[in-house]
Amino acid sequence: MFLKPQQFTLQLKFKSLTKVFLQRKQHILILQQSHNYQICSYRLVYYEGNVKLAIQHDNCNTFTSQLLSGAFTNLNYVTGGAYALQQKWYFAVFKMEVILGSQIKLQSYIYESQSSYFYLQQNTSSRNTIPFTTSGMDFNFGKGESQHSCILVKLVYIYWDSDLLDTSMFGLINDITVSDINLKWSYDTFYTQQQPGYLVQTNQPNGKLYVSINRAEQLILKNKEQIYTEFINVTSNGGFVLTFHFKLESQNPSANQIVILQINNVNLKVLNNYLYFFDIQISGVQLSKWNQITIVYRQLFYNQIHFIVNDDQATYTSNALGSNMYSQVQAVFGDSSITNYFLYLNYIRVYEGIFLSNSPSCYMLAARKNQQCIICKSSYLIDYQNGINCVSTSLVNKSTIIDNVKDWFPKQYQCPQNMILNSQNICVCFYNSYRYGDQCSPCQSYCQGCIDGNTCIQKDPLRDINGKCLNSQFDDGYKCLGISLNIKNRQNILKTFLISDFGDGCTNTGTPSDYIIPQSQLNLAKGVGFFFSFSIKFHNPHTQGTIAVLSDGPNDLFTIILDQITQNGLQLPCIKFYVLNVMTLSVTLSSYDEVWIGLWSSFVSAQFFIFTDWILYSSNQINFEVFCNYQREVMIFIIQQQNYYSSVNIDILPLASSPNIQDYSIYLNKIRIEVGNGSYYYDQTIMDNCFLYRNIENMECKIPKRGYVFYQTNTLITEQACNDRTQIYNSFHVINPSTQTCIDTQLSPYCQQIDEIQSSLICTKCLYPGQDPAKNCQCEDGYFFNNQDLACQNCSPRCKTCVNSHDNCLICNSIDQSPPKCECNQSNYFLDKSNSCTACSSKCSACEQSSELCLACSNNRAHPPTCDCIENHVEINNYCQLQTCDLKCLTCESSKSNCIKCKEGRENPPACNCMTNFVENSDGTCSLCNFGNYFDKGIKNCLSCSIQCLGCIDQASNCLACQSNLIQTNNECSCQTGKSFAKIKNEVLCLKNMDVRLTVILQSNRYILQFKFDEDIQQIDNKYLNNIESLIKITFSEIPMDAYKIGNPIIKNNILSVQLIVNQSFSTKQGWVLFLDNTQFISVSEQYVLNRIYTVNLINFQIGPLIFDRNTLDAGQLDQINDYYKNSNQDIFNIIKQFQIILYILNSAQPTALYILLDAKFPPNLYKFYQVVGLIIYPDVVDYQTSNFKQDFKLFQFNLNQSEVYPSDRITYKRLGLCNTFLQSKQQIVKMIQICL
Repeated sequence: MFLKPQQFTLQLKFKSLTKVFLQRKQHILILQQSHNYQICSYRLVYYEGNVKLAIQHDNCNTFTSQLLSGAFTNLNYVTGGAYALQQKWYFAVFKMEVILGSQIKLQSYIYESQSSYFYLQQNTSSRNTIPFTTSGMDFNFGKGESQHSCILVKLVYIYWDSDLLDTSMFGLINDITVSDINLKWSYDTFYTQQQPGYLVQTNQPNGKLYVSINRAEQLILKNKEQIYTEFINVTSNGGFVLTFHFKLESQNPSANQIVILQINNVNLKVLNNYLYFFDIQISGVQLSKWNQITIVYRQLFYNQIHFIVNDDQATYTSNALGSNMYSQVQAVFGDSSITNYFLYLNYIRVYEGIFLSNSPSCYMLAARKNQQCIICKSSYLIDYQNGINCVSTSLVNKSTIIDNVKDWFPKQYQCPQNMILNSQNICVCFYNSYRYGDQCSPCQSYCQGCIDGNTCIQKDPLRDINGKCLNSQFDDGYKCLGISLNIKNRQNILKTFLISDFGDGCTNTGTPSDYIIPQSQLNLAKGVGFFFSFSIKFHNPHTQGTIAVLSDGPNDLFTIILDQITQNGLQLPCIKFYVLNVMTLSVTLSSYDEVWIGLWSSFVSAQFFIFTDWILYSSNQINFEVFCNYQREVMIFIIQQQNYYSSVNIDILPLASSPNIQDYSIYLNKIRIEVGNGSYYYDQTIMDNCFLYRNIENMECKIPKRGYVFYQTNTLITEQACNDRTQIYNSFHVINPSTQTCIDTQLSPYCQQIDEIQSSLICTKCLYPGQDPAKNCQCEDGYFFNNQDLACQNCSPRCKTCVNSHDNCLICNSIDQSPPKCECNQSNYFLDKSNSCTACSSKCSACEQSSELCLACSNNRAHPPTCDCIENHVEINNYCQLQTCDLKCLTCESSKSNCIKCKEGRENPPACNCMTNFVENSDGTCSLCNFGNYFDKGIKNCLSCSIQCLGCIDQASNCLACQSNLIQTNNECSCQTGKSFAKIKNEVLCLKNMDVRLTVILQSNRYILQFKFDEDIQQIDNKYLNNIESLIKITFSEIPMDAYKIGNPIIKNNILSVQLIVNQSFSTKQGWVLFLDNTQFISVSEQYVLNRIYTVNLINFQIGPLIFDRNTLDAGQLDQINDYYKNSNQDIFNIIKQFQIILYILNSAQPTALYILLDAKFPPNLYKFYQVVGLIIYPDVVDYQTSNFKQDFKLFQFNLNQSEVYPSDRITYKRLGLCNTFLQSKQQIVKMIQICL
């Protein structure tokens, strides 16, 4: 971005001095321009409104300096030779010496490198009468408050009363060219004992680094183990410092080389018991003792790496790297190829930036900010307990654990998870967490430390006591943001102007309605923000002219004017902005190229925007603005090409290479690259539920506000509304925070946590104890979910599984019991105390509690629970045997049929006939039909009621009562709409209806009826397989039933195939199918049953018109005809032309009927016809009732199941059956297709 000129005022108090040294250090980025005029100025010092010092580069190819009101003088290029200012960073130092309060001496240095630089010394010729004091001194960057500069500036420092221009200014210590240093990470491996698998960061903001070494001990690398640090930012800070303590114990004599540390291609290793850095041997290092290693990398101007062992008395070396390191680097400790070695590590510190100094006790000091010592001088100990300082050895300050490191006093001890010791040796939680017992919980995001979850030690003053932002400010999760731009997003206008709208020529005026937008369209209101922008390109520009005006009646509120200025003899355009006819901003452009201008205002304040085609970029990277958690960040992408206008390759996370795969998981989601002209607008108000919009004219939301998520087709709903959908739709809805979407998981509402495995969502945690995630939060076997107690409770001991109540069994524990009560299947068994089925006594047909306690008696017995023999019977060997009377007689005399008394249900002895509507039983009694049966007057016997009836009368479906869950209307039992009943495991259930579709095919000379159900169906009972006509009835109009039948049913998945067996050939065009019993067609899932409507309504199907018997089809006559025409020399195209009349009836006739139009010499079969005229490879079956174009095919006698084909959308082509075929590449075939189209 361009620097907007700003004025920085510096006020300092200091003693009266004879000489004052003002040194200013900064980095400057020069941007080349194609125009040959002065535009690249850089002013430094103002004094009481007058320029005292100005530096600029004239014509963009040299630096010039002006002191006071003197002339601009070129800086000398010290190394001589040709030079050209480039788009790169320069280092500038300006030393201004004030002598006796008014006379000025200036030395200016601008460095390309240490050896190539620009230099100039200037002096005032005489003293000023007015003393030169700091109280009137200002500093300014750019060409002035109303003009822009093409120079970027960073790392500006001002030194007062200091002389830094000496030979040490580029040294490792006190290098003024580098940026500030700050401690990034400090890891104390002592804490790894309590928190195995992690390095614990002891500096704020604290944290843990995963190292995949899960041992409860202080960190030791063994047996090919390695640890990786986080990535270190090199580019932004100009370098880094890495320091750590280590010692090495090798248990492998054959290992002559062990890598201790590797950073990119730089490594620290042990070779034959000597330490090597950058392949340079480091002598005097005892590897079995603790040593401190410090590595300093300086990038800008140097590209050097420095290596220091222990303190200022030990080894120091430095090396120049052949090329810069990556913008982000990673340190790797350990050797992945060596076993049996112990590498001890501790106090690993990483600093970003490299400004170093020293002190009497510290050899290398992290200066300017925290003043932490990196390397202490010899005879001093480094104290990690108290701010990383250097201390002298004493009775308290001892070093017994790690050489040259002060022992903790009192001694360190282990803290609970997520805690560290402070300087007083007290366990405290990580930064921005609070302690509750031995647990740490995070503070609110807006707190800077907290006492508990609701009480901040320090917080944003713009928040209330509950942490909510005041004054309707936007909460980005960290701080409260004031409204920057607020645009009412439902009143957007997009208008495109043409030159003709403004008149035929530049001097003419168009129709005002063409270029004036009235208030009736704008609908603007005070206090509501609006944004107005446009692009403009100047054609034959005038000296001055009004570009745009926003008026309130006769008053001009905002005016944008084009003007011209003369600069270095060039006429340049100038854009001026007026508010209430007062100029507030003037911007000079480099050319008359296209420019974008914007204006935002709420009629209380206003902001102007202007953008030209200037492009800023670095040589090898592109910076993208990234909004992360509503905060603006910058992401750096590496580019390979140097030419900005050429195509570029973007490497995302280029350092995530194979060595890091085991230690880092990188998730990228919803990557979307958008190109072209457009805009983005982010809303920092609470008036809208979207944070980032694309294209202001239609406001497409890209990032929702906090508390909102996308749902379905990019509809925004609240997070609470997403959660509420779980109960509304009885399906678990979850928020995906990475995509800010609300997902319907189609899982149980009791599911609490999910995971994605092989693109499918599964439940991993349920809401209540006992619920099994693997069963979609159903209770485990032996338990049921109690909706009142919200818990899984035990089923009855009889149940293996149950539902809703403990005794409503779904599956019984024993195979000889039946749900839902799990009583014994056989009536002469009872459940004993162990819930096992035990046989009743022989006198009982049913019993309970014991074998002798009869509920019903066995044959020839009566009066339970004793069950004595009935009249005319005597007990022999535990069985009651009949006396000589006839069965109908209770007693008899003279003869067995001469009844004196009739048995129950009979009347009129001695005949003893059954009473009216009574049926004769096997024991001679007569009785009404049992419950669930009815008396058929025709056959005078009891028949079973339909399965939906508990009881019935006169007819099987004339129900007196219905099974549970069925609805009774008059004497009819039915399910609710959309369901039909079926009997599953002796239980009548209402299942969802499924439909069936019928297709008739000719396959291997067999007519096959294919019934395709909506769901995969179960195998039907064998009695129906052997007599399929008892389930399915097929009829043909006016065709005798003995001419055909159906048989050989085969069920595969959701297909029931039934063969139409033709006993004698006949002619017909259609047939009908009726299902006699829908309840036998149940889905595999037991959730669906065939719709009962198919037992009432006939299914019509097309066939024929000629149906051949099996002998005709098997005789091979059709194949002979086919072979004849395939081998003939007759042009197939001419054959087809004879049947162009086929195409005229395709809209009304089925393809299978077309053969009637053919000459008798053609085969009477459409598929054979396909083979004759086209050598067509055709589908096994063309389903004329479906639009699904995935069907089975044969290609050169090979099956191609479910192959995707691309059908023609021509009706003729489809109905002929060619839409799902492949054609061989022959001229005749092409001609045939042309005819069809």
